Amino acid sequence: MFRPDVFSKPAAKASLLISTIAGSVLAASFLTAPTSFESRAMHLDASPTNADTSNVNRGAVLAIAVGGSVALYQGVKASVDRRSPSAHRSAANLSLQSSQGVSLNRASRSLQRQLLLLLHDDQATAHRLFTQASLRYPGEKPNWYAEKVIYDLERDRGAR
Repeated sequence: MFRPDVFSKPAAKASLLISTIAGSVLAASFLTAPTSFESRAMHLDASPTNADTSNVNRGAVLAIAVGGSVALYQGVKASVDRRSPSAHRSAANLSLQSSQGVSLNRASRSLQRQLLLLLHDDQATAHRLFTQASLRYPGEKPNWYAEKVIYDLERDRGAR
């Protein structure tokens, strides 16, 4: 199974481009190379239809195959780029949390529930605010970060 988060973005794009070009070159070589049966038939029968197939411009077929693979690469890259910003952000947040060893899941259940209640069960926002607090104030306990985020939310809403 291919996992795009294992490789860096430029490496994944380069491997996609190289694999599409290699596949198209391989396909073009199979499509244009006459088999031994076809070459014997061409020598035995000199009809115009067989003569037309022997005059295939291999360079043109190869150029079309490479151009098609580049177009395929650009299409796949565009669709991946359209879907990936949130995936890259969440992967970056997870890597920041794991590098510091601090995550919202380590805070007490009551603080997690209170924070999610304030955010109307928006877990992505809760994790984002928790991560921002842990980056702004490094070295604190997970409960402290949860309390800080809750305090800031209530203060900004005018509840305190």
